[in-house]
Amino acid sequence: MSLQEVEAVRKNEYGCTLFIGTLDDHPQVVTDFSGIKASEMIVKGTNWVTPTSKKVIEGKFNEANLWIYEVEKRAYEPDVYLNNPLEHMLKIMDTQREAFIDLLRRYPKNHILCYAYFYEFNPYFILTKEVVNKLNLYGIDVEFDMYYLGEEVIK
Repeated sequence: MSLQEVEAVRKNEYGCTLFIGTLDDHPQVVTDFSGIKASEMIVKGTNWVTPTSKKVIEGKFNEANLWIYEVEKRAYEPDVYLNNPLEHMLKIMDTQREAFIDLLRRYPKNHILCYAYFYEFNPYFILTKEVVNKLNLYGIDVEFDMYYLGEEVIK
């Protein structure tokens, strides 16, 4: 299969991750309070590991407590865009709405990271007013991390 054929079958991918810094409290407090199990917890003072290979870096330690929840990455289908994983994240948070509102107020170092891997040159997404209103309800910031991974078009 040629490079062009491989690129033709690649689909844009989208995902979201919720980060809550728990100050001096162990990150387990978020799971205990919300009932939502973390995808990952980082504990202050433990060895730092590389994000991709998970190798321990000797002499480097985590400087903060962090509770992390990641929704499943989605590939493009008709009507599936970057907003869909964000909507999914908000639905999960809605299952424990009062707990998350309280947690996000108690631990103000928090945000949702939305990421996208685009294989098309002019990608787009929309944040509906319903999503914006929910984000406002939770009082949480959203960060967008987007990558264009297709062949270079402009020379």
